[in-house]
Amino acid sequence: MATRVPTYRTKTTGDKVWDTGDQETTGYLSVSGYLGVGTLTPPANVTAGDLTTGRLIVGTDAAFEAAASGWARSVSVIASWNPTGVAERNLVNLSPTLTPSGAGAASDEHRALVISVNVRPTANWDGQAIGSRYGVAHDQGAFNVGRLYGFWGEVNQNVAGSTVAVARGANVVYRAIAGTITEATGLLVTRGVAGDAGAITTGYGVRIAASAGVAPATDIALSVEGAVGHSRFQSSVVVGALASPAAATVGLYLTQLMAQSGASIAVGVDGSAPRFVMGAMDGVNEGGELILNGAAANIDWTWDNNAGSLRWFESGNVRMVLAPTTHGLRVAGYLRIGSANAPVNTTAGDLTALRAVVGEDRAFPAGGVKLMVVQPTLGSEIARLTSTAANDDPVEMTYQNRAATTDATVTTLHTFTIPASTTYAIEAEVVARRTGGAAGTAEDGARYKISATVKNVAGVATLVTAGATANPLTLIGHEDQAGWDATIDVTGATARVRVTGAVNNNVTWHLTARVWEVGS
Repeated sequence: MATRVPTYRTKTTGDKVWDTGDQETTGYLSVSGYLGVGTLTPPANVTAGDLTTGRLIVGTDAAFEAAASGWARSVSVIASWNPTGVAERNLVNLSPTLTPSGAGAASDEHRALVISVNVRPTANWDGQAIGSRYGVAHDQGAFNVGRLYGFWGEVNQNVAGSTVAVARGANVVYRAIAGTITEATGLLVTRGVAGDAGAITTGYGVRIAASAGVAPATDIALSVEGAVGHSRFQSSVVVGALASPAAATVGLYLTQLMAQSGASIAVGVDGSAPRFVMGAMDGVNEGGELILNGAAANIDWTWDNNAGSLRWFESGNVRMVLAPTTHGLRVAGYLRIGSANAPVNTTAGDLTALRAVVGEDRAFPAGGVKLMVVQPTLGSEIARLTSTAANDDPVEMTYQNRAATTDATVTTLHTFTIPASTTYAIEAEVVARRTGGAAGTAEDGARYKISATVKNVAGVATLVTAGATANPLTLIGHEDQAGWDATIDVTGATARVRVTGAVNNNVTWHLTARVWEVGS
């Protein structure tokens, strides 16, 4: 094509303006000042080196796409090449070199590439703004904004009644000065400052930096969306605390755990022990599993209820409830103590144990004792045998007591209170031993087995005297000293076991009594 030398007019200001029509040259063109393309009117940028143009294509001569066929662009970089034999090719290369001469200030910023999209709506806008850096400023009017995407995002929501639906980027700084931000997502999400009065619904991010501003209704630090999404970690994970775990190995450390209805949690190698699986926990139908399976070298598990309720339920086998109000344990089925094997007694309510202590925690004495009942309060009922009847139940009660004497004064060893309209049969075993004193002989002793029948008539205890034998009756009487004695008498509504020692004799008296009653 032949060279067409451009013609130009010289204006009074000295500016050179290209004439209308196509202009071509085969050489190069130098413009020492500024250049405006697309209008004969001087541009606003009049510094040497400024280029002002409506649209720009770099790389390949091609027409701009129409809005209907694709995204309308202000700048297009078009490159087409065969990559064979080319190790690397940059479409756009920006390589600034910074040589600061001093320490600078924290506010210093140097950016290699800045593409800023500033959205200032004058009406509701549900479009999208996408760029390396985007900024949104609601300075006037309650106008909503749709979606914002970029590497760096700043959202200042400062008009009440307006909203930003979605703000996403590698770094998202959002402030709800007024109005509402529905969702903010980024690697680093920073909330606003003190004094903000807007509303923030949800913040998503790898790290969410707290502030004194408006807190989101929901903060999600990591979210995997989709039905088949999984979050996987190859090191230790701590949930609920900022501190590192005591053992920084692969594992999950939870300060609190709550599984909602239908949720489950599995801990351990997939398909291998140990497992920790929790099913529906709605407070009514606890249908999950709790499996604690230790290795051969570590078989101990510790469960601290910490004053809360613990429920262990397996239909048809085990049901255990620990309530914080009563601190009791209920087993709905049978229970075996001392072996993990199932007992022979498998009817609900059966208890199988090698030994049992009832009443007080105390070590078993030597001699192979199998059952020991301990009454911590001297003189109180120790044991009761009873059978269910239509009226009052037949019953046998056992009591024990102790007393000491130093002289011949009659002393009450034990008192039985007789209920109104009730007859008591009392049989008492009394054993005595001299433990010191100026009289008597060392190791003097005695045994008395006495029996009595007592009835309560109108609130007064009375001995039943009619019969072939005396009442009370000494069935057995063995004694080293003739002055010692044990008997039963009545006073008021009570029957008493009373003992008599001797002057200058320190004597200890022990009682074991059995009582049978009838009141109907």
